[in-house]
Amino acid sequence: MAAATPHVATVLGPVPADRLGAVAVHEALLCVLPGAEHAFDIVVDRAEIFETLAAALTEFREHGGGTVVDSTGMFHGRDVRLLEALSRSTGVHVVASTGMGPEALLGGYFLTPQTDPPTPWPAERFADLFTREVTEGMVVPRVERRGPAGLVVTAVTRTGMTATDESLLRGAARSALRTGVPVSFRAGADAVRELDVLLAEGLTADRVVAADTGE
Repeated sequence: MAAATPHVATVLGPVPADRLGAVAVHEALLCVLPGAEHAFDIVVDRAEIFETLAAALTEFREHGGGTVVDSTGMFHGRDVRLLEALSRSTGVHVVASTGMGPEALLGGYFLTPQTDPPTPWPAERFADLFTREVTEGMVVPRVERRGPAGLVVTAVTRTGMTATDESLLRGAARSALRTGVPVSFRAGADAVRELDVLLAEGLTADRVVAADTGE
């Protein structure tokens, strides 16, 4: 009996891996720093955003592209409905992601303030949060859950891994192990050490994408 073709979770549903086409594996279709959309001098024009991104995805498809992996994760402007509409209108598969980081971009909710200094959430709490977005659907804040995430992402502080960053990495790895999705992380000061944290949780290197900081 032939082995079943593996599928990838996209915003419009599962797609056989051999039908993804050329894949851009570490993109940010829309990235907004947490809270920035509420600034007095920033206007978020959804129609203009859609038009701009649809044109870019259409050009990507015309040059042979098939799939875009959006690796922004939670709380960075992720708009699941927008991603769904873009995929429908352009024919480009879009894989959305769960996850968060680095520490500086987390709200105080994700720290334990009763300690001095505050301590990070345990890795297991992050793992549970990310896993639910893969198995139950990504959260549209205060509204609903929609399609499942197909990737867990996180990022390490550029100057060096903090305790919170390590907790995020371990949580991402545990979620990936439970759900079968891969992990993508933006490296900090020591990519090899940071990768070792993921591998120590039992994740294999072929299920990890390490992105450069760009510096």
